[in-house]
Amino acid sequence: MLIDHDCPLVVDISEDLKETRLQELKDRLAASEREEADVLRSEIEDLEDRIDELTSFHTGSEVQ
Repeated sequence: MLIDHDCPLVVDISEDLKETRLQELKDRLAASEREEADVLRSEIEDLEDRIDELTSFHTGSEVQ
C-alpha cells in the first residue's frame, strides 16, 4: 500500500460518536476497582481539561 503524504487521510467522526465512545470508556473505568483505573480516570480528566482549554474561545482581552 502506498501512502501519499501530500494527501492526508481525514476521518470525519461525529461529535456524538466521540462523546459516546469516551463515555463508554469512562463507564468501564468506573466499574473497575483496579488501581490502574484510578490513574486512567485522572488522566482522562486531565485530557478533557486540556482539550477544553485548547478549544475554548478567548477574547482578545483574555489573551496575554
